[in-house]
Amino acid sequence: MKNHSLSRIRKLLDERLTPLKPVEQFTPPPRGWVKAVRQALGMSGVQFANRLGVKPQSVQALEKSEWSGTIQIETLQRAADALDCTLVYALVPKTSLEGTINR
Repeated sequence: MKNHSLSRIRKLLDERLTPLKPVEQFTPPPRGWVKAVRQALGMSGVQFANRLGVKPQSVQALEKSEWSGTIQIETLQRAADALDCTLVYALVPKTSLEGTINR
């Protein structure tokens, strides 16, 4: 029974994650999502810093940490909120969860 339940859970999760494929559609812009969205909104680093309640230098550090892959999820969430965006976080299997189990 337990294996059947886990199999059903994997199937449901695979179905939920399928719309996120191909993941290449979510490849970050060259300098990261935060900077790309901020610039697309016409928002200066100073304006963004004010929204975040930090010093302008912190914006540069935040954007650099996103670009380098060292940003914390909590910080990214704060940035998304300040940009009136929703942070989407997911682990998307390369094939499927069931496929991973079978391999």
